[in-house]
Amino acid sequence: MIPGAVSVHVSLADPKRQWPHPYMVAIDEHGEQLELSRTTTKVAARWVQRTWPEADWTRPHSLDLATGQLAATALRGR
Repeated sequence: MIPGAVSVHVSLADPKRQWPHPYMVAIDEHGEQLELSRTTTKVAARWVQRTWPEADWTRPHSLDLATGQLAATALRGR
């Protein structure tokens, strides 16, 4: 999905927006945030949200890219 990422954190709470907007942070194997374009973060966030439509997207979720496990979590970000 995202080269070098081991997990992604997805939410509808983009810290740069005042209204719900797809937002994603990708994390590498060292726990560091990967720099991604706005387009990449939006497309990847939408893909995750559409793959798990039953999830409560009013809360942030983490997706482990190795296992495919999605879990509600605190959002890591800038």
